[in-house]
Amino acid sequence: MRFSDDFSWGTTEYAGKVGLGLAGGASCSGGQVCDGTNGFSSRMIWRLNNGQAAVYYYHMGHEGEYGDYAVLKRNGADIHWPKGQWVNVAQRVKVNTVTGKTANADGEIEVFYNGQSAAKVTGLRFVSNDDQVDKAYFSSFAGGATTSFAPNNDNSFIWYDDLKVSTDRDDICELSSCT
Repeated sequence: MRFSDDFSWGTTEYAGKVGLGLAGGASCSGGQVCDGTNGFSSRMIWRLNNGQAAVYYYHMGHEGEYGDYAVLKRNGADIHWPKGQWVNVAQRVKVNTVTGKTANADGEIEVFYNGQSAAKVTGLRFVSNDDQVDKAYFSSFAGGATTSFAPNNDNSFIWYDDLKVSTDRDDICELSSCT
């Protein structure tokens, strides 16, 4: 993906969905409480006025009112989405196992940035039923429900290329050694 050269992270509040993500079941998101039967979601976001890169996800017991997030990092430093430059992002979601109707805390999300692991969240409980990742979740927008998140210019664009979704790790070069 690539952010335009003059991409705006916001006006007075800074956050937004980058567009790329995975979800399952009823795709719990948008302030919902995930109860194990209404799905889950995981998407890329930007935060702050410098485009801090993060993965934003909904799971059972999420702490934030609007889900939780993990900042992408390289060598211990926060990653910021660059403007005017293509970057490669891959996401892997492993849905937790279920024993009886109890969700085991063995779900995972891992994000790769330009071929290197940049965030890994473990111990997640997504479902207490048999829902799996069954959809690509694509939504791209600035912030929340107020104009304070709006871009400060009309030239804020994100381009996407070569989108892939697969249940086979070997299909995704960033997760395997394909050439």
